[in-house]
Amino acid sequence: MNLNPDVGGSKQSVTLKGSCCCKTLKYYLKLQNIDDARTTLCHCANCKKAFGGVFGLTAKIPIQSFRYESGSEKPTVRLIKKPGP
Repeated sequence: MNLNPDVGGSKQSVTLKGSCCCKTLKYYLKLQNIDDARTTLCHCANCKKAFGGVFGLTAKIPIQSFRYESGSEKPTVRLIKKPGP
């Protein structure tokens, strides 16, 4: 699969699969063409903190191109309590 828009044309549909680290959540993306995806490097304080580095890398895709394959039950939210009195 060619993801470089400068080589071979970018008007070809693209399907990508992925998962979380523990493989509980599995998903796939089906883009009409690679131009539907955008990436951003952000250097704001929030992104630095969230990603633990000097920048945050995010990908933006049309929501209708994203689907869960497995593990898409209701998300689990864990609250971390600060130690204190």
